[in-house]
Amino acid sequence: MKKNLTFLMLIFSALVSFTACSSDDDEIGGNKDAGSENTTDVAVTGAVQESGVQSLVLTGYVNGGLIPSSGSGTKMGIQIGRTNDDYDPNSSKWGGLEYVKTLDGRKMTIKLTGLAANHQWRFRTFVYVDGRYYFGETKTASTKDFSNIVTTGTASDITSSSAEVACTVDMGKATWKDEGFNDSMSAPRVGVVWSTDKDALSDKELNGYEYRDFGENFVRFLELKSNEFTCSIYSLQPNTTYYYCAYTYLGYIYRAGPVQSFTTPASNVK
Repeated sequence: MKKNLTFLMLIFSALVSFTACSSDDDEIGGNKDAGSENTTDVAVTGAVQESGVQSLVLTGYVNGGLIPSSGSGTKMGIQIGRTNDDYDPNSSKWGGLEYVKTLDGRKMTIKLTGLAANHQWRFRTFVYVDGRYYFGETKTASTKDFSNIVTTGTASDITSSSAEVACTVDMGKATWKDEGFNDSMSAPRVGVVWSTDKDALSDKELNGYEYRDFGENFVRFLELKSNEFTCSIYSLQPNTTYYYCAYTYLGYIYRAGPVQSFTTPASNVK
């Protein structure tokens, strides 16, 4: 099957369900960047409390006594965006705004899930009041990388149009399995990819921006009944050499295993 053209859009747009930004005529607050909790600024960016493959736990602080005017309609939270996104420190329009409803004293804690793996992110605390934003210092955080956890056996039951591949999952290598996943598009999956082009099955190509033809068959990690499963390789052409490998897909990233190959017969004979 062809790599879906929407894959590139998923790398950020479907990462977190952000609350919409305010209108374009909002004025940006004039507070200076702050590097610690002891700042006298309204909004203070905290630290990275936890980092996972698809998640970050971020903190921030609000000095409520410094909120100007009536404080009417005050909103607060953390703004986050990828570091390679267009960035204007005087704009509220990069990334997305994640709001909090309550504070623990002056402290806020936000857990973001469904993020892209192995990415660097830019974040800062914000306070929005009377049509004006107040921002803390901009800092960076990174989601973790991960390894492929699947191995494949030799292809079997090979016909002119299909084959079977037995797969084994090394649960001990799945250090991310307790992060807490839901049944979203970003939920982890394990399986097999195949192509007539061996080079198409590298990590770089599977995750690249060039569109290549490759087949894919998978099982969602959350639905595995045991550490063994079988994938069918299908829609093959007779008398053709195919390359295949196991992979783990998590946080919009592929991690591939060693590449193997087989050749289909000229006719539909095993």
